[in-house]
Amino acid sequence: MQGIIIALCAALVAGAGNGSSANNSPLVPGEFLLDLNRDGSPERLLWHRPTGRLRLFLPRPDGGEDTISLWNPPGPGRPGTAVRDLTPDGGLDLLVLGRSALYVFGDGPKPGALRPPALVIALPGEPRTPLDSTGLDAAVVEIATPVGEVDSNALVTPAAWIANLSPVGCTIAVRFDIGGSYSETTHAYVGSFQARQFLFPDWRALPLGDLAVRCSTMLPGDTWNANDMIADSISVVGRRDAAALEILSPTGTVDSGTPIVPLARIANQGTSTESIPVRLNIGTAYHDTVLVLLEPGQDTAVSFRTWQAEPVGLLNVRCSTMLADDELPVNNRASGSVIVKPLVDAAALTVLAPVGALDSGTVVTPRATVANLSTTTRSFPVRLTIGSIYTDTVSVALAPRETTTVSFRDWTASPLGFLAVRCSTMLTGDENNENDTANAVVEVGVRIDAWARTILAPIGTIDSGTVVTPAAQLTNNGTRPAHIPARFTIGHDYDRTDSLFLAPGASGSIFFPSWSATPVGLLAVRCSTALAGDTFPANDTVSASVSVVTRTDAELSAIL
Repeated sequence: MQGIIIALCAALVAGAGNGSSANNSPLVPGEFLLDLNRDGSPERLLWHRPTGRLRLFLPRPDGGEDTISLWNPPGPGRPGTAVRDLTPDGGLDLLVLGRSALYVFGDGPKPGALRPPALVIALPGEPRTPLDSTGLDAAVVEIATPVGEVDSNALVTPAAWIANLSPVGCTIAVRFDIGGSYSETTHAYVGSFQARQFLFPDWRALPLGDLAVRCSTMLPGDTWNANDMIADSISVVGRRDAAALEILSPTGTVDSGTPIVPLARIANQGTSTESIPVRLNIGTAYHDTVLVLLEPGQDTAVSFRTWQAEPVGLLNVRCSTMLADDELPVNNRASGSVIVKPLVDAAALTVLAPVGALDSGTVVTPRATVANLSTTTRSFPVRLTIGSIYTDTVSVALAPRETTTVSFRDWTASPLGFLAVRCSTMLTGDENNENDTANAVVEVGVRIDAWARTILAPIGTIDSGTVVTPAAQLTNNGTRPAHIPARFTIGHDYDRTDSLFLAPGASGSIFFPSWSATPVGLLAVRCSTALAGDTFPANDTVSASVSVVTRTDAELSAIL
């Protein structure tokens, strides 16, 4: 700040002594030069004593000028104070226009912390006058927000710069009013000759139209009320703007034929609720449009009809919002791309045989279903293994998405126990090895089953007293040779047992001791097997019946 004082004083003396500016232009009455920003080129100050107005002209890099206007006495629309970074050094400087002098309070260690006046500039026509700082004075320096045009429904934090020009620190109450519906008051401590920004509760920018904005300090004992209030106005305007933000899918590289749900993120950046048509294109073949309802400021991910990844190659992806009367069409489109590459994939789907439980020695044709999930015709080997002994490989050629059943060399069920059955595809360059194998389990066991097939004798009608050899036919349905015990009953009086040796799968007749056909009547005939461990008892018994009758027969022995 000492540099500012030296530059200001030197410029002031130069201006008063020779009546010329840095560019040798004559000064008008009330005008003098000050090098405020220490760049070697003085800025102009214009003091009009009759109206109490001081204007500071600050040059901009583009050749124009920014103007700061201060008034004494201040009034509505006529501020007497201003906050600016004059040096500039990132800190704030407070300018206060007195009755005949401009007071500059240099910035302290941080923005908003001001030191007592480091510079008092006597205005032309009056002697150098110190600032009267014996009374309390809180000043509204600037309304920071809202200003100008504000989008309706926008959430705004009202803010204002407040300066304490009192010789002591004070807790200052400040009220902020917007239109006729918003009025909030906040309190904060401000040190002597310091300025700070006051923040107020958020305000929703409504209703539409021009609204009055007013900020007022309410410091008890304030001795200078002309700077207690600043009034301004803002315009709350409506805006329609739908934005396509980004493509979420498809992106990157995908396999041909993969089903993908396209996704894109859009936003309603307007000021009212909108139903927004959204269109998504992939290449030249796919397009879909959906309607999305969004509140102001809301964004969402939009899903479209499922897309089958095709054709192969680089495809452009484009999402567009199509809101009528959109005021900012530059953000209506999001673009991306996706690479569709050919898919190489063979899958083993299911083992059809052998599965479940099988008898040892059973001959089975192993079978499995496989598929070509590639996007082109593929030939590939298919291998099937059973336990650690059986392996067979067959080659197949399948069109895209084709499924077939593959049969392998016959297998005789052995050894006993649980055996793993595995079918594997072996396509060169397969990109998805997780579906290359199908598994199953087969149980190989010993079957024990004696079958009582039929009653051979006695059946039908027999004369009482006839001697018959009871007989039946048995079959060994098991997988091992067996001595098959059998029981034969006729009515209530005949009950005999015997056994028959049969090889696996063999049938034979078993005969029981003779039976004399008695008593007369219809008699139940039954043969049952009793093989230990028989696994299928439903076929262990066969039944029939025999009718025993008394025949009347008169024989002519002689003619007398």
